[in-house]
Amino acid sequence: MKRALILLSTCTLVACGTGRIKNTEQVKPTEAIVFGKLSVLTNKPIRKKSLEFLFNETFSGKYHIKPDDSGYFYMKLPLQKNNMVRIGYSQNTNHIINIVKGYLSSTPTSPDTIYYAGDITLDLRGIKHTTSGAATGGAAGGAVGGIIGAIADNNKKPQKPAVTIVETTATVNFFRAKFPKNKRPVTTRLAIANPLATPPTKKKDHIRTEDIDRSFD
Repeated sequence: MKRALILLSTCTLVACGTGRIKNTEQVKPTEAIVFGKLSVLTNKPIRKKSLEFLFNETFSGKYHIKPDDSGYFYMKLPLQKNNMVRIGYSQNTNHIINIVKGYLSSTPTSPDTIYYAGDITLDLRGIKHTTSGAATGGAAGGAVGGIIGAIADNNKKPQKPAVTIVETTATVNFFRAKFPKNKRPVTTRLAIANPLATPPTKKKDHIRTEDIDRSFD
């Protein structure tokens, strides 16, 4: 029961943040800033401000990001291969899609460089997903943040939606305009889609309290 309460508390806190950075100055030696634009293709329009996605793990929401109204995201990621593992959005109900680990990734290597991961479009039409109740206006109400700690959702079969990744000057120009005081070099390192990625063998997930990061920029 105590563990369940910790999870619920974490979910609530995660849902309140966007994961987006406020400046480009505060970067740890073990991380780097990554930005880009995310779009999704769905059978029906999604609710405004409801799109969210997660990198690396789904319990703490440490690498959770909620793009802005135009789909732009700008966040910090560790200096390693970072795998997108979940995406969520709201329509009349909340939708969650687990992504095969290793299918879509971004790999920053220097804290002194800012990485443009590209304009990423995921085709979610026809992809199997989890639905949960009536939408409450945004993903914070349930699509990703509200049930990010639900162990049951981790057991849903991960998918490999069709993806396109392109480079555009518009997104780079947006980032430069958003952070005019930035002094770090910006380089293009497009996210990588690996169609050969396969789901891992099923195993029980474990949670360590030290893995839960409740802070957001």
